[in-house]
Amino acid sequence: GTPIDYLEQPINPESFEDMYELRLHTDIPIAADEMLTDLSSAHKILNYQSADVFILKPMVIGGYNQIKEIIDLAKSEAIRFNISSLLESNIGRLYYLHLCSALNIKEECGIATNSLFKSDICDFPIVRRGLIDINNQLGLGINEINI
Repeated sequence: GTPIDYLEQPINPESFEDMYELRLHTDIPIAADEMLTDLSSAHKILNYQSADVFILKPMVIGGYNQIKEIIDLAKSEAIRFNISSLLESNIGRLYYLHLCSALNIKEECGIATNSLFKSDICDFPIVRRGLIDINNQLGLGINEINI
């Protein structure tokens, strides 16, 4: 069968030591998701050796500078990382798309939450074979808001 890429936050987000303990008993990489809320928590995850992968949620962590600091830390410690959305509209997802591109993130990112919406405020580029083309124009590429 297909190998498991990683387990995402399999233990309570407060349990840094338990995540470390789990890592000792499995070959499957463990991802920190809900426990990764800011730069301080990223350092704590590293100090406890709680995770192999960082799942960054910009809506929780904050703006570009905070995200970039955590990514730089992850890179310096050889920790895999990606960006994942909560339930943002296409406007938030377009920001994440541009953020992933600007930061040259190689991992698959979890921003395909559009299927959870009945309708949305603007369009999102079409995904073809797991890839999304974005244009070179300034801004997010929103041409029309559907209100």
